[in-house]
Amino acid sequence: MLAPLRWTRMRTAMLRERAISNGRPWFEEPDGHVFISRTGYPLLASNLYLTMQRVITAEGLDKMNPKGLRKSCGTLLVHLKVHPRIVKAILRHSRIATTMDIYAEALDPDVIEAVGQLDRLLRQPARIRELEAAQSDPAPR
Repeated sequence: MLAPLRWTRMRTAMLRERAISNGRPWFEEPDGHVFISRTGYPLLASNLYLTMQRVITAEGLDKMNPKGLRKSCGTLLVHLKVHPRIVKAILRHSRIATTMDIYAEALDPDVIEAVGQLDRLLRQPARIRELEAAQSDPAPR
């Protein structure tokens, strides 16, 4: 998770260096935004969304908005058994209760096992057809 952020920081340093060496304007961003334009200004939300969609499409993923991406991040962190306080910090929730309300159910081992069983079933199309056939046949009398 840190590698893409480090790459982005390196890209920012390279863009800054290139702009300054070519005499182009560069905005020194006091808040240290991670995602910036080629001139150093923070990205507008609409530009970030469009960039995100290009990356998602290039990777063959379904469309996702930033909120969905954030939720996926939280779910994966919980699945990795990251402590809820760390998940709270990464997702920038102001209260641990918010994090727990949204992601606590993912910690339930029964839920994880049920999803695993569903995943295994969905990877067996023949078994799914068998179950569908059994449901469509009238019950013996």
